[in-house]
Amino acid sequence: ADFGTSIYGKPKASFSPLRDLQLFFRLGYAHTHCLLGVTLSFRAPHGSRYAADAPQLEVDDLAGFVASEAAAVGLCSKLVETIRYGLTFCLFELTARENCSSR
Repeated sequence: ADFGTSIYGKPKASFSPLRDLQLFFRLGYAHTHCLLGVTLSFRAPHGSRYAADAPQLEVDDLAGFVASEAAAVGLCSKLVETIRYGLTFCLFELTARENCSSR
């Protein structure tokens, strides 16, 4: 999922990368052994688009979100690699729960 935008999305346009990732899992697109690549920006939210008290999200937040959504559909998630280059690319390995090693 190459969003190439802020992890916060664009609220006025009803664009939310996290909601799209949630749908990816909940609508059954994730396979029992696949890779998921996500490209997002983690820069701090600012007042012109986001609430002043919006939390600063980090890669750990994304990894936790992906792990939670994966678990809800019987998958395990492992963050394999993170590459930062202005934007941040995260590569996740998704596997069936019965094939999970302790991670």
